[in-house]
Amino acid sequence: MERINYEKRTIGYVVEDAARKYGDRPFLLFRDQKISFRELNDNANRLAQGLLKLGIKKGDKVAIIMPNCPEIVYAWFGIAKMGGIEVPLNTAHRGDTLKYMINNAEAETIIVAKPFLDRVKFIEEGLEKIKRVVIFFPDPKDRKIEPPLRFETISFDKLMDNPHDPPKVEVRFSDPLSIIYTSGTTGLSKGAVNCHNAQILYAQDLIPYLTYAADDIIYSPLPLFHVNAKYFTCLEAMMVGSRYAIGEGFSATRFWDEIRKYRATAFHFLGGIPSILYKQPEKKDDADNPVRIAWGGPIPEGIYRDFEKRFNLRFNSQYFGMTETGMVIRAPYDDPHFTSCGKDTEGYDVRLLDEEGHEAPPNGIGEICVRPIRPYSLMSEYYNRPDATVDVMRNYWFHTGDLAKRDEEGYFYFVDRKKDALRRRGENISSFEIERVILSHPAVRECAVVDVPSELGGVGEGEVKAVITLKEGVPLKPDDLIAYCEPRMAYFMIPRYLDFKDSLPKTPTERVEKYKLREEGVAKNVWDREKAGYKLKR
Repeated sequence: MERINYEKRTIGYVVEDAARKYGDRPFLLFRDQKISFRELNDNANRLAQGLLKLGIKKGDKVAIIMPNCPEIVYAWFGIAKMGGIEVPLNTAHRGDTLKYMINNAEAETIIVAKPFLDRVKFIEEGLEKIKRVVIFFPDPKDRKIEPPLRFETISFDKLMDNPHDPPKVEVRFSDPLSIIYTSGTTGLSKGAVNCHNAQILYAQDLIPYLTYAADDIIYSPLPLFHVNAKYFTCLEAMMVGSRYAIGEGFSATRFWDEIRKYRATAFHFLGGIPSILYKQPEKKDDADNPVRIAWGGPIPEGIYRDFEKRFNLRFNSQYFGMTETGMVIRAPYDDPHFTSCGKDTEGYDVRLLDEEGHEAPPNGIGEICVRPIRPYSLMSEYYNRPDATVDVMRNYWFHTGDLAKRDEEGYFYFVDRKKDALRRRGENISSFEIERVILSHPAVRECAVVDVPSELGGVGEGEVKAVITLKEGVPLKPDDLIAYCEPRMAYFMIPRYLDFKDSLPKTPTERVEKYKLREEGVAKNVWDREKAGYKLKR
């Protein structure tokens, strides 16, 4: 793909340029739909015109709560074209966490799919700036809004009922485009602000590494509120002229059927997906699939080569990146150092620093810290969190909170996370947010949440364990606590393990010694939600 000069580095330009180049060639594949590059551009323009008619201006924030479907792509690109700022929200969030994110972003508009409307209703009295709600009806037969919301409501169809002329709004490469919420680590989740140029570079930088071409079909079951599906799949596919097959969510039993249905030559993954697929019963036709390359991570070293042989594909899983930075460490396709993250990506200065900012020696452990060499290539700030922004950018380095070592050849090897964050099956989770919900239960006195190793394996993969002390004389059954958590947090945040104790280990300054709770792992007396047969409602 040709390099884009700075004045043209806007999402609107990329979408229009792809429509000019590829026209009626299919781009989005979803169920039985095939949507061309031209149709996508036209639909994004229609949505942009609809937002402008509603009085939404450049710089206004629009929250999105939608499942994977073409319409969420129209919303992303349409908001970009009219200069708005999208706030894509995890569809599993609900309750206080969802309310906090919408309020923190100062969103005035929400585009929400009907199946998630009840979550907006549940928190509507606490939404401070919302003026209107646009409702997308995935099922045309189900168009009832019951109970009604206190906000103005508009149908997604009406929003799209506009000419497909490009909006007449000046948008520049440095303008903010999105606020994407990352997991809170020592507090509430933070909204990373990325501009147009950063999103384009996140995708463009990976193109030489992934070897994608116009005849590729890239499948991803990952959600389109996540940077992987947005930048590294959809946007990247658009920039090389390939096709993007939108999966509706990961299912181990449906995965390879979907791959064959779309004739996908590549797929993207996160977390424990490779382990889950590898543990499925072997079939005679496992190798009979069209995939040539699978991109993502992490992958347990013990299954890496066996997986490639069994499913007749190659992995490209050497990278390190974040929502705030893009992929700052990468290795070329088929690099022999498959246990490493790779080397610095062009355009970034990456160092391993100690607590005082000194660089670690070769093979010494330090925190991965990043400086951009190109303008507007990292996140701009954490929205409405100047304290967090200053902290993460101390000494003019972006501090990732992740530890690694670097060998004499310049290859990085991930070691562990410094931050008190958890990771479960590709989702980053804030222990603080889980603790806050559990502590709101009237029977709970104290709570500390840690991760324990997952049987799925993989670097950074774990299960959530909550260690709890109860108020004296107040009983609480494990399944009652889980039922209390379900309407108040995302399903992937809900602890698998509950460990009820008389007290928590603490330092002299009353800080919980979480490392001791991690070291305990899962003892025999710890309640296991999965072994108990408790089924979560999603």
